[in-house]
Amino acid sequence: MDQSAFLTSAEEQLKNFGSFLNNYDAQLANLLNKSKTLNQLSCNAEPLVNINYTGNQEQLQLIRLLESDRLVNKILLTFAYLCEEVDSLVSDSREMQMKFLYLDEDLLAVHLDDSNSTTGSIIENERVLIKMSQCMEFLCNIQFLLQRCTVLGNNILHQCGAFLATEDTSLEFRFFDIFEYLSELLLQILIFDEIFATSNFCRFWPSYKKTVDAVAHNRDLQLQCTSSEISGLQNCLQELDILFSANIFQYFLDSTFALKEKIGPTGIGLLIQQCNEYVKYNLALIDKWQINALNEFNDPKLLIRLNAFCVVFHTFCGQIDSKHVKHLLELNAKHQGIMLISNVVWIPKHFLKKHAYSLIKTHEKLLYDVKRQWQHYLNAHLQTLQTDCRKYCIHLALWSLNVEKMLNAGAFYLKLDQFKELAALLLSGLRYAGQLSFLVKGLVNAHVSLQIPMTKQTLLAICKMIEVMKSTQNLFQKHSRSIAKIIHCILQYLQYKLLHLLGSCKKKITSTKMLDRNVDALAAIKIAEKCLNGTCSQNRILTAKLAVNATNFHNRCLPTEMYEKFRTIMERIELLSDFEINLKNICDTSYIYWHQSILTAYLKHIVDRKMDYNSFQNLIRAADNCTENLDKLQLSDLKITDIMKKSNFDNIRNGIISNLCAHIETFLRLEVHSNLQLEKMNPFEQSIDDYRDLINACPIRLNGNYIILRDNVENYLSAMFYNLTTISLHDWKTYEEMRHLANKRLMLKPVEDYLPNQTLDQGIDILEIMRKINIFVSKYVYNMNAQIFVEQQSQNKHLDSIGIRHVANSLRTHGSGVINTTVNFTYQFLRQKFYTFSQFLYDEQIKSRLMKEFRSYTERKQNDKYPLYPYERADAFNKDIRKLGLSKDGQTYMDLFRKVITHVGNAMGYIRLVRSGSIHANYSASLYLPKFDENLTFAETCKKENLHDVTFVAAENLEANINNLVRSFSDSTDYFKILIEAFQPFFHNAHNIHLKTFFLIIPPLTLNYVEYMLSVKEKINRKDRQEAVLFDDGFAVGLAYILKLLNQINEFNSLNWFGIVRERFETELKKIKEMLSDVNSGTNKTNTNSNMKKSENEKLQQTLALTERRINIHQMEYNLLYYNIGSAKIFF
Repeated sequence: MDQSAFLTSAEEQLKNFGSFLNNYDAQLANLLNKSKTLNQLSCNAEPLVNINYTGNQEQLQLIRLLESDRLVNKILLTFAYLCEEVDSLVSDSREMQMKFLYLDEDLLAVHLDDSNSTTGSIIENERVLIKMSQCMEFLCNIQFLLQRCTVLGNNILHQCGAFLATEDTSLEFRFFDIFEYLSELLLQILIFDEIFATSNFCRFWPSYKKTVDAVAHNRDLQLQCTSSEISGLQNCLQELDILFSANIFQYFLDSTFALKEKIGPTGIGLLIQQCNEYVKYNLALIDKWQINALNEFNDPKLLIRLNAFCVVFHTFCGQIDSKHVKHLLELNAKHQGIMLISNVVWIPKHFLKKHAYSLIKTHEKLLYDVKRQWQHYLNAHLQTLQTDCRKYCIHLALWSLNVEKMLNAGAFYLKLDQFKELAALLLSGLRYAGQLSFLVKGLVNAHVSLQIPMTKQTLLAICKMIEVMKSTQNLFQKHSRSIAKIIHCILQYLQYKLLHLLGSCKKKITSTKMLDRNVDALAAIKIAEKCLNGTCSQNRILTAKLAVNATNFHNRCLPTEMYEKFRTIMERIELLSDFEINLKNICDTSYIYWHQSILTAYLKHIVDRKMDYNSFQNLIRAADNCTENLDKLQLSDLKITDIMKKSNFDNIRNGIISNLCAHIETFLRLEVHSNLQLEKMNPFEQSIDDYRDLINACPIRLNGNYIILRDNVENYLSAMFYNLTTISLHDWKTYEEMRHLANKRLMLKPVEDYLPNQTLDQGIDILEIMRKINIFVSKYVYNMNAQIFVEQQSQNKHLDSIGIRHVANSLRTHGSGVINTTVNFTYQFLRQKFYTFSQFLYDEQIKSRLMKEFRSYTERKQNDKYPLYPYERADAFNKDIRKLGLSKDGQTYMDLFRKVITHVGNAMGYIRLVRSGSIHANYSASLYLPKFDENLTFAETCKKENLHDVTFVAAENLEANINNLVRSFSDSTDYFKILIEAFQPFFHNAHNIHLKTFFLIIPPLTLNYVEYMLSVKEKINRKDRQEAVLFDDGFAVGLAYILKLLNQINEFNSLNWFGIVRERFETELKKIKEMLSDVNSGTNKTNTNSNMKKSENEKLQQTLALTERRINIHQMEYNLLYYNIGSAKIFF
């Protein structure tokens, strides 16, 4: 390859590599932005990858740490193995205790469920017994565990006594740390004793044993199991009786009696000495406690362990210093609110009276009433609860700022002073969390024990402290990666300090005076140094403490101050080496399972009191900790697990989601109708509700899922808008404004409902009119000029009206396809009305009268080409019809016939209104189109440009919609013509020849119509306006339509009826004017006549004026009818 080709290839590769780097940078920037958004939404969520930075993963065994032929090594190895076994049993005990408490609650849930059911007592008892049978294996495991605890406790006592009973005086050992492990073991036995004594298992245990005995004696059931299996089960139950006898701790005490003879008096005496020193040391330590600063992790349990330790050694040795006993009872009375586990309360009075009454007999006056002590404890803490809550909030806020500052600085950039400060901050965080946990448990269980309702202020303070405690845990979890880097540096620094102490001790031992006597002590110091030169595992810490205790019984190697400093530093190392485990144990809130009402009551105040919209999630996370513990204990299939999950979800749904949705709905409604508020809100006096922070709050983790408040609110609003719009379509605009307001003000995006829309001024729906057209045409009057229908009378204070705009809005709702259906319904209605119309004209009374008029019309037509219809004949026709009788409501047959024609005209007016409304709706829809053009090329253009298939389909849909709009707008369907053609065969039928005289009844009909209109118009000026009407053009439209159907328009025009009426009124007006002129002239000539003649003339003038006014009104009404009929003829 030549040089130019090589350079060209290299340049190409560099360009590709540069583009790769650019793309990589862009992707990293995108991921970074997403991670920032995720961090904002995660709200202190647990890290995706948990870092286990504890030092207990070392696989080095104890025997490897204590490889030596010295006797002290063997002693240390023995006690180390015993203490390690204690750690293992304590861990198993804690797990089994929690598991038993949950199983016991599940048994109670099954019992309550059966009690509330409709089944009998036999079935109820059967399910409880089956549940107990399923737990038999677990109960056997607990019994085996307690047996191991008993054997191990006796072994520790035996080994301590045997060591002290040896004749070798060169070996000295301080048993303080061994006593710590022994007292921890005794604590677990005590807890088992308490929880079994008060359990539901203990309640149903006798019933279960009787059932098993009954099965053993039932021959039918023996076919399903052998006699050996039944006897084995009975023996197992007898062994399990110890669990439910409330004497587990007493059983351990009884087991220690045989040890006295094995140890001997020498060992017992020295053991008593060390026991008294241990009790004295711990009593002095507890004296330093502050009541308001108790730590949940160690301090309260130390007092319980000390009570159990004193009881055991009182039974075992019988010589506990009386001063120490008195001091212990005083401390028991001083410190209340200590919990054994979960909701099990520690009551020292009952424990000491039961197991060591002789120990406290001389100090019985110090055993105060339990209820009074609890009341005193509760009152003392409730007085300062609000102050304590604020104090903890402030201290932890400052603490969190300092921790953030230190951890963000970086693990490898801290100086020695900063390491010290950070170690103190980490330990103070644990201490604060422990104090909060202890205070919360004590207050809650005090209310439960005393059965006192919790006030709202107490509830809010307790929940706030739980939130603060959980926020402390969240802060540690947030910086778990930084802590994992730094904590080992801190541990190394603390190990260095211990090594420095041991170095000074080693120098002191290696002096010429002490070397010969303390060879074993020097070996123990070397073992402690060896342990501290490695990782801070539990085995190394345990061995180091035991090794130091083996060298410093009488403070020869380490002075008291240095020894206290050693224990203090070692306690810090123990806390920090298991920092993550200690943090989880301190912040464990599984006790909330027994106090779920706290969560229910607190969540109701979140929205109303506008609390911190992110901190309440810490309380929900605390409640969710119960279900997580159930899953860890493999109890997820229990009934209480489902109950707990459902309860937590219902609390959030009812307390937050439903309440928030209701507030937002109220807010949106008030904002939409803000123009109706008489008084404007003053923002300086009234706060403005702003729910955006709560809506945008972090997703709530619950039951392994996430609840997003925004989604729930949007779903609620979408469902609410949809449901209410379907109920009242005319309110769609209101809900559309609320949806728009929710988007603009609250950044919510409810789903569009895509429902047909109506408006508030829509009036009666077109479909409702169509279904009840017979009622509509009779209750409404038609104005042909304005194209509007107005209700005749109503019980309300207003009259409904229907115009073009109303029909157009209704057509937008239902679509233009409803027009054809409306025409079909109108056709069916007209068929009924025309049948009534034909029957009226076919009546003999009407038919004979019309035939008479027709003969007269024919005779006049022979004499005159344009025969006129006299006014007198029309008036006489009306009078003859009135003689035929009246209806129940006082109407003549001519009135009823006029109504039939009016109803027909109203129906035709309704068809005209629907047609005009359709044109108006199509015009409104076409405003956004630049022009009407059916030659659209949207789809073709998309295809040419090779756009996406979705875009192509959208373009086709757009073209189809525009073409449909164009066809609808240009629709020239003449519905009047269709209705004329539909009825003309009926009217021109030979069987309907009686209809040919219809044009002759029109003059009497007009007289009747005019009289009717004048009567209803006069009622407008009266108080009673029930039947007042201004117009009724349906009669004119119906008359023109029927004339068109009968082809009698020319015949009616030949009557020149309205001309005759006009001539008659003009003649009458002319006569009146002549009479008025005569009266006026006569008055002028007789000015000198009497006053009587003058008054008669004035009365005559008034009468003539009224007559003239009446004639003018009649003439005006006839002219209006004439014009309306002439206008209606244009339609047909």
